[in-house]
Amino acid sequence: MPKIKKQYKLVILSILFLAFLVGCGGGGNWVVQLENEPVYERGEKTKIVFTVVDGEAPVNDLQISALLEMSRMDHGHIEVDFINVDNGVYLGEVELAMPGEWIASLTIVSGTDEYEKMMEFEVGDGHD
Repeated sequence: MPKIKKQYKLVILSILFLAFLVGCGGGGNWVVQLENEPVYERGEKTKIVFTVVDGEAPVNDLQISALLEMSRMDHGHIEVDFINVDNGVYLGEVELAMPGEWIASLTIVSGTDEYEKMMEFEVGDGHD
């Protein structure tokens, strides 16, 4: 039983450390939000749209990439790059394995600074 408690402590400390890293620098004030509900269609790419704002001001000219994985199943990792398509709006297109809960580990680069952010989101079934 003590090993389980140590594992929980390690996970909590890792999350706090990641939150600290994300909170440092200019990117710490940014809010990154999923703007659409991606929809799964077999053999088709789905669009994933994020917005990035600092207060109410959109943040442009970032390099954003993500490593996607399902939260409850192992379909491996899928990499996707996002492009700045509008004021603070970033678009990525990717073929996903199935609908369900997904996790995006975002890497956001601004000049020489790099920030990490994790997000969970739901991918709907295009046949609903």
